[in-house]
Amino acid sequence: MISPKSAIRRHSVLDLKSNKMETAAWRSAGIVCTLGPGSDKVDMMQKLIEAGLDVARFNFSHGSHEYHGKLMDNVRKAAVNAGKMVALALDTKGPEIRTGKFVKDEYELKKGSKVIVTVDEKFKDAGTDEKFWVTYSDLPNSVAVGSTIFIDDGLLALKVFKKTDMDVHCVIENGGLISNRKGVNLPGAKVTLPALSAKDKADIAFGVEKKVDMIFASFIRKKEDVLQIKKLIPKSVLVISKIENQEGCDNFEDILSVSDGIMVARGDLGIEIDATKVFVQQKRMIRLCRRAAKPVIVATQMLQSMVTNPRPTRAEVSDVANAILDGADCVMLSGETAKGKYPVEAVQQMAKTCQIAEDNLALPPVKQESYSMRETCVRVACSMAKEQNAKAIVAVTNTGTTARYISRHRPVCPILAVIGETNSHIARHLQITFGAHVALYDDAKGKPTAVKRIEAAIHSQKGSLLKKGDLVVCLYSADHSGFANIIEMRSVE
Repeated sequence: MISPKSAIRRHSVLDLKSNKMETAAWRSAGIVCTLGPGSDKVDMMQKLIEAGLDVARFNFSHGSHEYHGKLMDNVRKAAVNAGKMVALALDTKGPEIRTGKFVKDEYELKKGSKVIVTVDEKFKDAGTDEKFWVTYSDLPNSVAVGSTIFIDDGLLALKVFKKTDMDVHCVIENGGLISNRKGVNLPGAKVTLPALSAKDKADIAFGVEKKVDMIFASFIRKKEDVLQIKKLIPKSVLVISKIENQEGCDNFEDILSVSDGIMVARGDLGIEIDATKVFVQQKRMIRLCRRAAKPVIVATQMLQSMVTNPRPTRAEVSDVANAILDGADCVMLSGETAKGKYPVEAVQQMAKTCQIAEDNLALPPVKQESYSMRETCVRVACSMAKEQNAKAIVAVTNTGTTARYISRHRPVCPILAVIGETNSHIARHLQITFGAHVALYDDAKGKPTAVKRIEAAIHSQKGSLLKKGDLVVCLYSADHSGFANIIEMRSVE
């Protein structure tokens, strides 16, 4: 049946009274960590996992298949060493626009000067401070006179004043240095690039071969983009749609309806739309994801200063906390763990911050005009847990759906999802669901009764999550109704 080691434990690292490391506390929010040159060794990955890493992210905008394959193998070894289950996420490059190559290593674009951005391939490797090429051939048709072109994460700003078939004439509003292969953003423009490039398709095929658990799909603009990706992957792989531009915001509810989860990707989003509107969209997306019982990840620059500093800024800590207080399921680290000087400290800091935010969580209840029978059972179970001060809600689930529906109500106690080992991918999927912890059971020779599974799951948590005399609320099905429809209260023996 279920051994204590089978239980997936998200351990917090904070005793609020003494700041001492503790393993008895529990963290509900998931932590996604990007792996890279600063964290590519097994021992470092194990330290990150022990500090709180739940999902390992592989950024396919950089690195070869061989490199990422080695990272994936290493993190699986580290997870075994740490005795914890870790989910693997492939982040696609997506439909990016970049500058071409320049004659010199770099040029300075001076404010007030004029420059031509061209799609004429004669300038592909011959860029200067007067004229340079970009990878997007439909640029003249996509931008309008008076619009702005941002380059290199918005450090350079060019105002369009004239267009021809091949060239876009601009005045430099914000100057600076420009060099090879810098990113280009077109805020407000409808970009006609395909959702998936040949590279994206090859990367996704590689990810499927390596058995990744989810795809972080970059620059999703409409629901058809998601459906296109789903045609390339098995049902055991989730699609988490990254919202990074105005079109994605405009079509968000349609995108959410076909996605398995959402990432609020604030890096490009903060360039594509006015930065003062990013937090509004973040809160809106979190709210709608919670209503749909789908996980949402908040990402980008959360503890950015820890790339080079051992301590975060106060604003960064508040940013992480506010994401959790708004209802985010997960928070993400990028450069902090991929290339930073203090990767372990960054994960520890994020885990501490999440726990404190969780202790102060006070989200409004989820309300809707009508409820399915599944949702009614879930709501009753959460109410019982609150009224009786239960220490856990134990839910038998095959798909993880019951756990996600419980999670959106943010119950006062952890959710213990009981899942068969043949569905271990579901357990890894729940790494991005707030409050969800997992107990796996051996179902190679068939499933024991629901009651036996619950009893074994409770027993597996004695001495960690649960102790003798604790009250738990159990949710399961004894028939083939398709959802958990029996609610039971038990005392831990």
